[in-house]
Amino acid sequence: AVAERNMYKTFTQIKSTTVTAVATAALLFAGTALAGPPDDGKARPGKPGNNGIVDGGTIVEIALAVNGSELNEFNALLSAVECFGPLTGIQGDNDIIDLLNGSDKYTLFAPTDAAFVNLLTRLKVTDPCDLDDENDTLYTVLTYHVVEGRRFSNSVFNANEAKMIETLAGVDFTSYVTMDDVPKLHDMDAQEIGLVAPLFNINAVNGVIHVIDTVLLPIDIPEDDPS
Repeated sequence: AVAERNMYKTFTQIKSTTVTAVATAALLFAGTALAGPPDDGKARPGKPGNNGIVDGGTIVEIALAVNGSELNEFNALLSAVECFGPLTGIQGDNDIIDLLNGSDKYTLFAPTDAAFVNLLTRLKVTDPCDLDDENDTLYTVLTYHVVEGRRFSNSVFNANEAKMIETLAGVDFTSYVTMDDVPKLHDMDAQEIGLVAPLFNINAVNGVIHVIDTVLLPIDIPEDDPS
């Protein structure tokens, strides 16, 4: 409860900069548009494979390879991770990189650049590092996107009932399948998050990546600052 209050205070104390700055951030973080949801809206059963993205590699290596390709989709995510240190891959340089570049198995729900643009615009900030504060807000948000183990889509989603997914942030989100057979996630901010096809079930040597269209939030953020 104390952690949630601290995070809530951090978010609600973030003040507006300028419309120009927000627009500049949007241009800096904007990436190439990707395909929409699967034609039939269903999450495919998970199985080893790389979806044509990159051959093998850790979660970090795949994210860097995708970002260096024509997809160019993880600028904002990597910028947020870089708030904790350089993206060198050298042990001890960056806690997030160390986590996702090791031998332990994890599943990463990776937001697109557009998802980060939307969040930063909503919070009226221009840099994800603005959320890196004494309350570890940014770290909590990032680890809210990481789940222990290799979780392909058929493990994340159950067509018959919603599932609670435990994250490294210590806060759960919910996965479910809509009446139209579309897989969705539901976070603590009551957002409805979708998968970005075909970028899910991406197989890494130390886990799985699912690209999502919205940044998952571990607390409920009011639309208007009550202060």
